[in-house]
Amino acid sequence: LKKVVWLTRREAAYLTALVLIVAIAVGLVLGAIDYGFTNLVDKLFIGR
Repeated sequence: LKKVVWLTRREAAYLTALVLIVAIAVGLVLGAIDYGFTNLVDKLFIGR
């Protein structure tokens, strides 16, 4: 492991925050798409 270049604490914190933000954003977008398709199917097939 002598040739491994380790991240600094600051880089690790930044990248961790970035991953969390992207994961939350993707979850929200996919949740919104799912909600929209659910409502669309309900209106088309069930007539609510």
